[in-house]
Amino acid sequence: MTEQTRRYVVLEREDIWLAVLDNSQNDMGFLDIYVEQGFRPYDYAFRHFYSPITAKTAQEAVDIAKEDKALEINTLRSEIFRLKEELRRFHHQGQRQFTPDMLNPYDVLGVSRTADFNIIREKRRQYLRFFHPDHGNGSKLLFQIINRAFQRIEDKYKENM
Repeated sequence: MTEQTRRYVVLEREDIWLAVLDNSQNDMGFLDIYVEQGFRPYDYAFRHFYSPITAKTAQEAVDIAKEDKALEINTLRSEIFRLKEELRRFHHQGQRQFTPDMLNPYDVLGVSRTADFNIIREKRRQYLRFFHPDHGNGSKLLFQIINRAFQRIEDKYKENM
């Protein structure tokens, strides 16, 4: 007898992980009781919505979510390192006053020049949530750099419309 797969919403609060059966029909209201207790969807920092996970058990869903979040965090850490190296390069070149306009906006956001504008917008949202100055990972300079890079791309996009 094979086990049936189900859709779970994985929530976290500090180091506590919880898998709840997804009975939402596109309405997050069923999560309100958990949100009141301080739980958040595990992927909320990286996406502006939650993503249900299909798994056989709640524990399997939690394990998948932990791997997914670790991958997202490692990707963002490598992006942070890349941005810091870029800033360091400008500093070593003798640039006295750094401005965000000195960086290639596509490189800052980690997208190609041919990327769809919606993908660029989503990438910006991810970074802004992660680097927001009010959060633990926050960096005011990186927040400004990402905003300015997106503004430059958005201006080019509007010119071409």
